[in-house]
Amino acid sequence: MMYELNKYIDFEDPNAEALCLKYFDFDRDGKISFDDLGQVAKVDAIFREDELCAKIVKFNEFRFFGTAYLESNPFKNFTSLEEIELPPTLENTGSRSFCYIYLNKIRKLIIPEGVKTIGELCFMGALAPNITITIPSSVKLIEDSAFSWQKGITFIFRGVTPPTIDGYWGYSGSEYLNQNKMVVGYAPDESITLYKNSPIIGKMCSDILPISQYKG
Repeated sequence: MMYELNKYIDFEDPNAEALCLKYFDFDRDGKISFDDLGQVAKVDAIFREDELCAKIVKFNEFRFFGTAYLESNPFKNFTSLEEIELPPTLENTGSRSFCYIYLNKIRKLIIPEGVKTIGELCFMGALAPNITITIPSSVKLIEDSAFSWQKGITFIFRGVTPPTIDGYWGYSGSEYLNQNKMVVGYAPDESITLYKNSPIIGKMCSDILPISQYKG
């Protein structure tokens, strides 16, 4: 009996549960198990088309999906989304996956160890002001304008070696977006010089500080 109770997911948002029941209740028992979501390798077409997506505020259960890659802009209809945790199976976040064009609503974003690439324009315009984003050590590549600058945003970099920052990053160079804005990053103490000398400065961050100074 205890196993039966523990195999099912307790959703925070009923609309997220309704979406998953509609498409991923593979054994048709009226519940969503960890096994159900672990089988899901692709979500792009479903997420782009279903009207339930616009009602979802919290989708932290996305971390249980077995998805490795997101195609372009799958979350474009999640216009109420405030919280999401990405799955550790996700190696590439894809391009424009959460690109909302300045809705700025996501206040909690968990990028887990396992993610290797953050795609171009992935979170551009999606993140709420004053959010803290942890970039895990597994991330090796952050593509063009993956994050737009917002006042008070904080990045915590876990990698001893800075990730490669690719592309032009035109949005981080915009006077409109960057005027009077500080985007602070924290990195391992022993790697501060590497980070300060990397393209992270000027594209993602205005300054890099030792992680030992982080008080969040």
